[in-house]
Amino acid sequence: MPAATKPKRPSRLVSILLLVGIALSVILFFTPFVYDWIASNQRLEIAQDYRKRAYPADKRRDALIKQYNANILAHQKGQVRPFPGVTYQQIESDAEAAFGYVRIPSIHLKSTPVFYGTSDAVLAKGVGSLTYTSLPAPGKNVTASLTAHTGLANRIFFDNIRYLKKGDVVYVDAFAHEYAYAVDRQQVIDPKQPDAYKAFNIKDAQNKIILMTCTPQGINDHRLLVFAHKIPLATAKHTPVKARDRWSLMNIWKYCFLLLLLALVLAYWYYARKQQRKQEAAYA
Repeated sequence: MPAATKPKRPSRLVSILLLVGIALSVILFFTPFVYDWIASNQRLEIAQDYRKRAYPADKRRDALIKQYNANILAHQKGQVRPFPGVTYQQIESDAEAAFGYVRIPSIHLKSTPVFYGTSDAVLAKGVGSLTYTSLPAPGKNVTASLTAHTGLANRIFFDNIRYLKKGDVVYVDAFAHEYAYAVDRQQVIDPKQPDAYKAFNIKDAQNKIILMTCTPQGINDHRLLVFAHKIPLATAKHTPVKARDRWSLMNIWKYCFLLLLLALVLAYWYYARKQQRKQEAAYA
């Protein structure tokens, strides 16, 4: 009778590969959450610094903002500026500091700082304000335009404004005043067109904001504009918040890696059980 042969030790290669896959999936799944936590804390610090500097409201500053916006309206209409001596530096002595922040509950955009201008340095930190448009303020004939990056892994600011629907609320805190705006509509423009800037001009006496970002994601050769009009804060706070970003690209990315992680865990469990049964059968 031939001597019993010792069963071969099952190959550990598959187990190692599955464990490596699980580890990588865990890292990739949690990376966006860690980044979002870090970025949110950084934005919150800037917002807190703004509130310390800007509050309480300053009547002189408010008057200068009103004059600044009157100059913007006149310039857009091709008229002589009524207050030619008023500059942004008179309103905010530190031109590089945030003058406010924007938050949009329906797409989970937390307090993101708003700066004057649209330079690369500004857009790397948060939201920029188009210098040829109004500053956020009360009153009529005001259209403030805010812009931010989209589709960049380390600059997730206005990625999800594309999902906003009519009636969704946008909050802007600027120069020690809080404002609320209800979304009206969206529009896509080609920035290469010579008259593209006219989309940001004041069209009527309403108080509005325009949110702008690049579109389509990954190509970014056009600009998406989201128009909203000012509403009372009391009305805004009683407006139900509906999550619009459930199927955003970032969330889909998270869902995919979660499914991959579950699949790898199940595959590892199945393979480990299979190898155990083989060993039990070999020694039986």
